[in-house]
Amino acid sequence: MSTFTLSELIEKLRECAGDSEEYDLDTDDVMDVPFIELGYDSLALLQVTGVLDRERGIEL
Repeated sequence: MSTFTLSELIEKLRECAGDSEEYDLDTDDVMDVPFIELGYDSLALLQVTGVLDRERGIEL
């Protein structure tokens, strides 16, 4: 089983939905911050989960 890191998730979030306006994803501790507080809505999350499923076989 391959690993999927937080930095890879952040990269996919940026590719699909842009950068967070509320947090600096590179320096802030965002591991326990809800996606909505990061500025990502449900449509952005659907897009990211679809990409992860297609590209990596990760079902969320």
